[in-house]
Amino acid sequence: MAAVVHHKTEPTIATQVKYLTTFAEKVGKERFDADSAKVIKGSDIASRAPRQRCATAAKRLTKARARKIITALVGHD
Repeated sequence: MAAVVHHKTEPTIATQVKYLTTFAEKVGKERFDADSAKVIKGSDIASRAPRQRCATAAKRLTKARARKIITALVGHD
């Protein structure tokens, strides 16, 4: 019997992290932090530490939350 996969809890994939990091660099860490704080609010995902790279923080996200942050960052492009 095949296991049921819940997309909300799947970790991000390398291409998502790269894409998210590209937008974070374009809009700046402050914008990344603001948009990611809205998306991860209420979850157990930690915010980016002050000296931490956006790519490192992005690796902690789920696929669904990474998509939401990407959408928010694209809107500020």
